[in-house]
Amino acid sequence: MDFCTELSKGALSKFGELGVEYILKQFKYMIQHKKIIANLDKELETLKALKQTLQGWVDVESMKGNEIPPNMSKWLSNEAEIEAALQNFYENEVKKHKKCFWGQCTDLTFNYSLGKQATKKAEDITRLKEEGNKLPLISYRKAAPSLGSTFTEDYKSLESRNKIIIGFIDKLKDDKLKRIGICGMGGVGKTTLVRELIKTVEHKLFDKVVMAVVSQSPDYEKIQRQIADGLGLELKGQSVVGRGWEILQRLKEFEDKKAKVLIVLDDVWKELNFEWIGLSSQDHQNCIKILFTSRDEKVCQKNRSQENVHVSVLLEDEAWSLFREMAGDVVNKPDINPIAREVAKECGGLPLAIATIARALDNEEKIAWEVALQQLRDCQSSSFSDMQECVYSRIELSFSFLGSVEHKSCLFLCGLFPEDFDIPIESLVRHGVGLGLFKAADNVRKARNHIDYLVKSLKKCFLLLDSDRPACVKMHDVVRDVVLKIHFREELGILVQSNTELNEVKQKQEKCLRLSLILNEEIELESDLECPTLEILQVQSQRENRDKTLWSENFICGMTKLKVLYIQNVCIPKTPSHFHASVNLHTLQLEGCDVGDISIIGKEVMKLQILSFAYSNIEELPAEIGNLRFLKLLDLTGCDYLNFISANVFARLSRLEELYFVIKNFPWLLNKEFLKELKNLSPQLKVLEIKVRKVEIFPNDLIFKNLEKFWVYVVSYNPYNPYYNRHGYLDSNVIQIRDLDYNSFKSSMMTMELIKKCEILILENVKNLKNVISELDDRGLQCVKDLRLHSCFDLECVIDCNIPLIPNHHETAKTVIKFSNLKKLELKFLPKLIGFSNTPIHHVSILFLVVIIHVIIF
Repeated sequence: MDFCTELSKGALSKFGELGVEYILKQFKYMIQHKKIIANLDKELETLKALKQTLQGWVDVESMKGNEIPPNMSKWLSNEAEIEAALQNFYENEVKKHKKCFWGQCTDLTFNYSLGKQATKKAEDITRLKEEGNKLPLISYRKAAPSLGSTFTEDYKSLESRNKIIIGFIDKLKDDKLKRIGICGMGGVGKTTLVRELIKTVEHKLFDKVVMAVVSQSPDYEKIQRQIADGLGLELKGQSVVGRGWEILQRLKEFEDKKAKVLIVLDDVWKELNFEWIGLSSQDHQNCIKILFTSRDEKVCQKNRSQENVHVSVLLEDEAWSLFREMAGDVVNKPDINPIAREVAKECGGLPLAIATIARALDNEEKIAWEVALQQLRDCQSSSFSDMQECVYSRIELSFSFLGSVEHKSCLFLCGLFPEDFDIPIESLVRHGVGLGLFKAADNVRKARNHIDYLVKSLKKCFLLLDSDRPACVKMHDVVRDVVLKIHFREELGILVQSNTELNEVKQKQEKCLRLSLILNEEIELESDLECPTLEILQVQSQRENRDKTLWSENFICGMTKLKVLYIQNVCIPKTPSHFHASVNLHTLQLEGCDVGDISIIGKEVMKLQILSFAYSNIEELPAEIGNLRFLKLLDLTGCDYLNFISANVFARLSRLEELYFVIKNFPWLLNKEFLKELKNLSPQLKVLEIKVRKVEIFPNDLIFKNLEKFWVYVVSYNPYNPYYNRHGYLDSNVIQIRDLDYNSFKSSMMTMELIKKCEILILENVKNLKNVISELDDRGLQCVKDLRLHSCFDLECVIDCNIPLIPNHHETAKTVIKFSNLKKLELKFLPKLIGFSNTPIHHVSILFLVVIIHVIIF
């Protein structure tokens, strides 16, 4: 009994203590609510600091293309919800309290509620901070997109092709078959068929499908990287064997998970070293299947294919169906339809021939169809002995229906580049201007626009293809073979990649007009190659060490008609003699070369219109360069060793239209004469790309009134992506300013005027800039399409509506601003940003605007 009494007394005592503690806690809510709210403010600031740190890490990893863990994204989402709830709490509760007798509210119930809510929110913040501090900063590479989703072209459903696909699926289901070949002549549609097959089996029969293009001369590193990208693998090895081992280990991981992988090797010409690629000579049990396409069944057999599927030409009905679709409604005209059917028959059922010829005859008159049919029939009696030659003759026909001779010339220039090469359109421009091939070749800008038109026209005819690289184009290998055949026959131009081809040139060098040499371990520069009629010479070294490729001093001595000389990745000795014979040169490009004395260029090659030293190691631009009075384009991109420009060089380049001057750490202060000459040169420049660290080095009154294209980067040195990455000439006009004080560049007429004309404006870490309009433009940035504001920590708004935009004028931003071209607004790390404008705007016109707000702290 005593025990029970004592137990009851203890329980009552404990309950009493808890009751007192509870009452005190409630009492504190009421009388210490201000202190609790002050503590909540501090907790919120520490939470914001943690959020900014984590968000910064997330942004960096996202820019790298890495995937962010879900728990990190969830934490940031929870933090945003808490911030929103606190914002609502401050606006609806705390502000209301402050208005009550200047903060001395006598409503004890209200004080109690305020203190209790603030305590609960502080506890939520504390818990969230603890969770945030425990989050591991670990990202992972994004999974590669499914291969089938990257194929955008429409597949033309044909019965014969559908049967092949169905039969092939059965073979892929057979566990005994590990290697299967698809063979057929060039242009028969092997790659198209494989792509449709991939769409069908991906995620159904195979967990992962990857594809690599092999081509005539296998580049094992390129093949490995294509496979690695598809497997979501970042290769680190420096050697072929090392990278192959990494791929092999990744495939073993798939095998361990019992995941099935299909590897497609497209366009195989010879026996491959599967060990180098990373595909073990020991076939995996049930994990890996290899599928390759080739024009030669023997090649499939050499690569140990267990079964080969033949892809033949189309049946007559299918060929007509495809031809009719490609040629359009013109084939339905009564007078053309019978001829069109005969033309379709003469295409021999080859999909590539059908597509090119049908597109070439699209919307043509009856006479054109009759001529085409006659030419196709005539080829039957020619000396062509096999189907391959007949295919070439059929594709050649499409050249007869090109819009102009310039289209052919454009294709011939493309044929000077290697197979599967991403051909820069700018190279076509500079070669074409030098040869005087295209309309308005005396004006580089007009010539460039014309070549852009030609390229688009040739793409529509399927004679050129889109490239994965911006501002580049590709050529189908069959079309390329035809182009080289015609080129060699009609103009005696040739691409040399082997000793056999080099010997052909030597036999006909007296008539050769165009020559492209791809220097490899087999091809050397030889002094006995004279080519007195040669107009264009392109020399590209594919050797890893350019020192191994030495330019022969007398190599071009006999080439007196040379107009275009392009040399890439070659070591040129410090001797002037090798330019003596090239007095007729119009285009000279020494790109990525080790170059010695270049003063001879200004002494001997006086007719130059285009001169490029891009990525070469020149240290000085000598006074002799100023003698090039016909020069229109000078490219010094990436000449990072250049440190001195002789006086009176640019002052004498009276016809210079385009200047590319993106150089790291160029010593501007040691080249003050160049700055003065740039001012005199500015009225005639039409195109300018330039990088500087500070605008103060330029004269305050320097201005480029007549620029039509410009890319100006005012950025401090940063080895990691220091400036905007321009892809091609047709890119929008860009101004990028980074790590500067607004007060340091607002007095620069050049910068301020170009800002008004630019289409992409990028401001990063610009200090003392409170608003973009009206501080940067008193007319409202009417040309800007893309506005990016990053880490401008003093920025309060994009538009200040309280300041008249035009001096001595009463109209403000409300009535003047017309963002008629703005389509993208990107905001990052702007802690003082209030909003887009500091007051409501009713007259701003923003069409199709995409707003990307990464971090805005109010």
